[in-house]
Amino acid sequence: MVLLAAAVATFGQSATTPSDQTRAALQKWLEEAWADGFKPIQLAVYRWEFEVESRTIVEPAELERQRAELATLRANIQGKPDHPDRMKIIGMEAGDTIEPSVTRYALWDDDHDQWRVSRTPPTKAEQFDDVGRDGDAIWLLTSGL
Repeated sequence: MVLLAAAVATFGQSATTPSDQTRAALQKWLEEAWADGFKPIQLAVYRWEFEVESRTIVEPAELERQRAELATLRANIQGKPDHPDRMKIIGMEAGDTIEPSVTRYALWDDDHDQWRVSRTPPTKAEQFDDVGRDGDAIWLLTSGL
């Protein structure tokens, strides 16, 4: 186990060598921590899924200005697949519609100390989030901060 080797190597660099009892206690602790990290979260009690719709109302003059800006951006990035404004265009295109913007959520809860919330935004230009808790451990998965 790499963690154990690193911990023992660190102890070996000190002025005194750890006793066999100390090494055994450290090894036991590391093995328990390692095994605990591989326990799957059991979230089988409740699951909710819902969507949140939102609409942006834009005045006609502002809509025309945004469409002109979008046309200019498209012309600037044509033939440049890695252009940094490509994500801006995706976001602008999503806003240039009469359809609502829909964010999807999923929530899992075991009614005790485990839960998870997942948020999927309407466009790839926005960040998704997935956060959960299992007792004292909290984790977060996101596409960016």
